[in-house]
Amino acid sequence: MIALFVLAACERERPHVFQQPPPRAAAQPVPSPTAALADVPLGSLGADARITSVSATATGTPLPLSGVAEPFDVMIVVARGPGDWTPGADARIELLFTGTHRASFVRPLERPTPTIIAHVFKVPTVRESAEGLRPGNYRMQVRLIMRDSIVWAESAPLLVTIR
Repeated sequence: MIALFVLAACERERPHVFQQPPPRAAAQPVPSPTAALADVPLGSLGADARITSVSATATGTPLPLSGVAEPFDVMIVVARGPGDWTPGADARIELLFTGTHRASFVRPLERPTPTIIAHVFKVPTVRESAEGLRPGNYRMQVRLIMRDSIVWAESAPLLVTIR
């Protein structure tokens, strides 16, 4: 058997208390900035427009936006928000391309207008169709237009290059 003794000495004449330092509290993980933000349900606060995916029409695989050379699908979700809104005669969802050239793809809205609308736009390139996108750099956005050509919601822009 091995015994271990620790001797502590001090020059002061007062009584001493020897103890271990208190245990350290476990470090709390730092939440990421995005985790702190809860996703607000689409359309609960007002009009909203989002591009949710861009994929190849032929295979359905996601496409890199830096060099698109084939027809592609753009999945969008649009919400008009709470309330009873009556659309105008020209109410629509637009997928707008601005840049080298300008192009838009339109889906008219029916009456009564649903609160949330998901739609897939099929976008051809000029290689497949005369109405397709020409080669160049574009800024792609989806917009919700309900009345008088006023944009009620617009997505964040995505940059896309057509070859």
